[in-house]
Amino acid sequence: MVAFVPDEEIGLCGAKALDLARFDVDFAWTIDCCELGEVVYENFNAAHAELKFTGVTSHPMSSKGVLVNPLLMAMDYISHFDRKQTPEHTEGREGYVWFNGIQATQSEALLKANIRDFDLASFERRKRQIGEVAQKIAAQYPTARVEFSLSDTYSNISNAITDDRRRLI
Repeated sequence: MVAFVPDEEIGLCGAKALDLARFDVDFAWTIDCCELGEVVYENFNAAHAELKFTGVTSHPMSSKGVLVNPLLMAMDYISHFDRKQTPEHTEGREGYVWFNGIQATQSEALLKANIRDFDLASFERRKRQIGEVAQKIAAQYPTARVEFSLSDTYSNISNAITDDRRRLI
């Protein structure tokens, strides 16, 4: 039995639709990536975060000490992360946090980020940092609000490779 499914770049749409009860196989491979003849037996652990910064609006003429700009809250949030641990500065198995979307108005900003790391302990640390920094920003702006959600997207397949399956690589 053979199945071809689109990969993670388009939201795992094919993989999530695959009925594993009907696709009963002992082994499966993904054809994806890089150079001809290259075999890749692992992938990133992946998570997605969304942060919502709700500021305090005020007329600009009377906003001193009142207005809290959600765009500046989002900028402060991003500044807590190491710029050298972003996709444009990493390679190979180096993990990163990728801030890849922002929508904002004068009252609210929605920030999106992807977290990637091959190493599970480092991946969990990066996810904890997402929440810890959100708490710092909330404390820094007590009249505003910070909300965040974090969800795992997929795991490093090498976590499932046992000694008896290693021979297939």
